[in-house]
Amino acid sequence: MLLGHRLVPAAFQIRDKILSEIDGRVADNGVSLPWVALMSTMTGAGNHVEVGSLFGASAIAVALLKKEAGLSGNVVCIDPYEPRDVNYIKKDLDDSIKEGTAEALMANAKKFGLDNIIHIKARSQPWPKELKGWTFTSGYIDGDHTGENPWLDFKAMAAAGCHHIGFDNYEEGFPDVVKAVRQAMALEDWMLYFKDTVFCAFRRPAPSRGSGINILQL
Repeated sequence: MLLGHRLVPAAFQIRDKILSEIDGRVADNGVSLPWVALMSTMTGAGNHVEVGSLFGASAIAVALLKKEAGLSGNVVCIDPYEPRDVNYIKKDLDDSIKEGTAEALMANAKKFGLDNIIHIKARSQPWPKELKGWTFTSGYIDGDHTGENPWLDFKAMAAAGCHHIGFDNYEEGFPDVVKAVRQAMALEDWMLYFKDTVFCAFRRPAPSRGSGINILQL
């Protein structure tokens, strides 16, 4: 089983493999893929949930790194695959973003030899009824970036048991994501875990350093 810093090169190798082999578009050229995979894997065994899946790159990254680390758990993708609001889509995005489908997601999962990716065809708000009773160890927010949706997704994932939660697109072009991240920062029962480029992750409080916990296992 890989732990700590040994996961980092594996995460970047997986990102490169996805970029070269996936059928379809990888958002932002995969800049967040290593980080969401690392965040999920450092949580340990358990289910991972994401909102917004497109062609499946982030779900596949998580599933492959968890597999590499010898960790069990399903990867649940919540995406309604409905037409996107043209006012929300940035003008410089390629038209292929509109081609994401549930069929393409699952075909890519099969292509990468994964049988633990599950798709829920629904909006994340309200939280899908299909996930009633499900618990998760980690979550990734990359769905509807407008209004209260990013914050509501965070609250729903926290309620579903997530110990680590990551936001994508924490950047100037998505003010509602920025607002949600700042709301999370103000919570006493969540800690900023790490940030890289547009990815920002949070974790629940861990035992104090005086307890002897390895910081690489936080």
